[in-house]
Amino acid sequence: MLITTTPLGESDHLKSYRMVAGATVFETVFPEFSVDDLTAALFKSSYGAPKTLPIWFEGAVAQVVVDKVEAVWVQDAPEPPVPGETYAYHENPDWFVEGWVEDRALRVRAYVMAGAADDISSIYIQRIPPTPDLEGHVNLVSYESEE
Repeated sequence: MLITTTPLGESDHLKSYRMVAGATVFETVFPEFSVDDLTAALFKSSYGAPKTLPIWFEGAVAQVVVDKVEAVWVQDAPEPPVPGETYAYHENPDWFVEGWVEDRALRVRAYVMAGAADDISSIYIQRIPPTPDLEGHVNLVSYESEE
């Protein structure tokens, strides 16, 4: 596994994914679950038998118990968008997720980037800090396959 950290210029990009300064963001580009698993974790879980999502976090796979999911519809627009132009939305949404790391009193948020209908391309996950710094720099650690 190759681990890299991000330059300062990426901080605003990470904030667009609802990540905040005050806790490191971890990115994985080899997710171990699908969009179907995500919906099952929210809608087919019970208190006694939660369906968890395996997400690389702080150097290991964490089992995340999901309690909030929001679809994020992304436009196919250049950066920055051209004023007066209209752009189509991607066919499938990305997902903003919140939940708990199983067996730890640790609340997390994740931005899940989806490609095709059931394909997830990467995930950004962060411990929700008790006192976020909305103006500070967001640090990123990336986990990448060695292939």
